[in-house]
Amino acid sequence: MCVICYVPKNTYLPKKDTIRAMWDKNHDGAGVMYKTENNEVFYKKGYFDFETFYADLVEISKRAKEMAIHCRIATSGGVNKEMCHPYPLTNEIRRLKSPFGNKCDRPVIMHNGIININNIGDLNDTCSYIIKKLVPRYKKTTAFMFDETIVNHIQDEIGYSKLLIMSQYPTKMIGNWQKDDDGCYYSNLYFKPYMHDYRTISGYNVYGAKTKYDLFDKYSLVGYDD
Repeated sequence: MCVICYVPKNTYLPKKDTIRAMWDKNHDGAGVMYKTENNEVFYKKGYFDFETFYADLVEISKRAKEMAIHCRIATSGGVNKEMCHPYPLTNEIRRLKSPFGNKCDRPVIMHNGIININNIGDLNDTCSYIIKKLVPRYKKTTAFMFDETIVNHIQDEIGYSKLLIMSQYPTKMIGNWQKDDDGCYYSNLYFKPYMHDYRTISGYNVYGAKTKYDLFDKYSLVGYDD
């Protein structure tokens, strides 16, 4: 099962040990999407080296208002850069597969779970669902993710899956998300048994932090305003 971590504004990027645990449990590629103070949305995917991925996350956290991390376990579509999350909300297969860092003029999506759908070509279930179900709704209204009737239909279609939709509008989480002690929202916490070095520092429960300065490094605070 994949895992998504959503880091809201004024929330610290998860500690390296946490992100490493997500990666180790879900090792078929990773990606990130983020929003700036100007509500511009960017994404980059296709990571297969953890240290490169983590270094990019730290740099992104310095300029992001909010961000989301995805670590993948492949269930369809193959293990490759193209099928890593996230995906822009489009029916253009070339854009869905693009692994490069992009500013996106439309919503960007991450998915955790399995969607029962007939896949298109060599695409996975997420891409196929975007093309078949989400693009038609987006064409009718760009804010479809805030229509309660539509969201209920989406929830029925994806079952126990989770979707994260980042756009010019407030970020939308669909499904049963869990807020952890670090203030981030996770699509699941199955990676947690892999964590280590649990400590309590100055009354704060943290994973992997060695000192209070490590815990409160301002540059890891997403959306930090000096």
